[in-house]
Formats: sequence, structure tokens, C-alpha cells
Amino acid sequence: METDRRVTIVEYEDSTTWARCISERVASRLTSAIDAFGRATLIGAGGSTPVEVYRFLSREDIDWSRVTVLPSDERWVPESSARSNISMIRSVLLQDRAAKASTLGLYMRELDPEGASAQLSSRLKELLPVTACLLGMGSDYHTASLFPGARNLKIAMSSSAPPVLPLRQPGNPEQRISLTLPALASASSTYVAIRGADKMKALQSALDADDVLEAPITAFLTGDAEVHHVN
Repeated sequence: METDRRVTIVEYEDSTTWARCISERVASRLTSAIDAFGRATLIGAGGSTPVEVYRFLSREDIDWSRVTVLPSDERWVPESSARSNISMIRSVLLQDRAAKASTLGLYMRELDPEGASAQLSSRLKELLPVTACLLGMGSDYHTASLFPGARNLKIAMSSSAPPVLPLRQPGNPEQRISLTLPALASASSTYVAIRGADKMKALQSALDADDVLEAPITAFLTGDAEVHHVN
């Protein structure tokens, strides 16, 4: 599976400027979608990298009541867990002006990951295509829970994949659930936020990769995607 990569890389001297600029880019895209379609959908990365971006974004003056926010992926843990992506998004992003936004979490207590994936795929189709997608990247070239060698990865990276699938990182028994390539790539605008020299080195290696199954992030480094990097 190969992809034609054409991506803009923006470098920043400090993390505050980095976070503020990403926030402004995402907010502008959401506003444009609201003006054109009356609604907008934002997919947000989990983990610690986007936290500063979310703090700025929560204060952006847009009509958040018309925005739906959901995580790119989720560990199979309840929202009460400190490791829950949607919990982090609620506590950091959905504050201030952004408190009016709607959310869609991926963990469903009454179901297993397989059952939740089927139900969420049906619900998510109503939100596609996505307006903006903020992704992170691991040093192993994964994004969301699309890990190289993960169970279900080949299906998740296919054009016929359902919007949501359960995946599991190789060597890790923890269950995860993730949006798939078609859902994530439906975004009109994609922003990849990375921090540190090691992540930039990994990004350059990923750009040279020939197979998206070996470097899943490369599937999203196409078209008008933007990579925003700060050391």
C-alpha cells in the first residue's frame, strides 16, 4: 500500500506559539464549516501532546454549540480513568467557550470493543465527512491506535474499512478502539502536531516509508495536510 505524500511542515521556536497557531488554524476551519453547512466535526488526538493546543482552542470564539468533538481513538477504559482520551478532552478542551460543544466518546460500558465498534460505526456515519482532524504521531509511526503490526490494521487501513474498529498494539494486551483510515481521512483539513527532535526524525523516516502498514501516519501526510512541529 503506497501513498503519494505532499505535506506542509511548519516549524516553531516555542510551544506557546505552536499551540496557539494550531488552535487558530483549527478554529478557522471549524468556523468555515459552520458558516457553510451549519455544523462541524472535530477529531482530536489523545495523549499529552495536544493538551496545550486544546487549552487555546477552548477559548476560540466560534459557535461551539454546532461542533461535535470525538477522540481519534480510545483505550478500552471507562471515562473515570485517568488514561481515558475523552476524559482528557472533556477536562481540557470542553471548557470555557468550548463547553457548548457536543461529544461522542468511544468507550461503551455495556459492550465489548467489537460490539461498540459496530454501533459507533453506524453513529459516526452521520458525522462524516469530518471537518478537521488533529492527529499525533508516535516514534513507531503510529497515529490514533493504528500501530504497525496491530491486529486489524490491514482492515483499518483499507478504503472499505468501517469507521471504527478494535485494535491492539503488538505486545500489549490492552484493548483499544480507533477510527480507521476512511473516517480519519474524510477530514477536510488534517493537522499533525508533534513535539521534540525525535519526533521530527521519525517523521522524516516515515516520509521515506513505502508501505502505510509499516508507517500508518503516512496515509495522512497527503493533500493539504499540515505538520506543526516544535522542539
